[in-house]
Amino acid sequence: MDLTYMMRKRNIEMFRLICNGKESKTTLANKTGITYSHTVKVLSKLKGNGIIRFEREGRTVFVYPTERGMKVFDCINQILKVVKK
Repeated sequence: MDLTYMMRKRNIEMFRLICNGKESKTTLANKTGITYSHTVKVLSKLKGNGIIRFEREGRTVFVYPTERGMKVFDCINQILKVVKK
C-alpha cells in the first residue's frame, strides 16, 4: 500500500478534518483549499486502502475514518511530532 500522497500538507489537513468529526466532501474541499475534483481523487484512494468510508445522508455524502484509518492517523501524528522537534 503506497500512502506517500498522504504526507502532503493539504492531504494531512484533510485527513485531520475527517478524523476529528463528520465532514462532507464539499466541506473538506472548501476547508482545505483543494479543488473538489482533487478532493474526490484523494478520498477515492483512501477508501480503496480501507482508511475511510462514506455514508450518504440525503444528497450529502459524509466521510468517516475506519478503525484502520484512525491507526494511520495516529502514526502520521507521531511522525509529525518527531519531524517538528
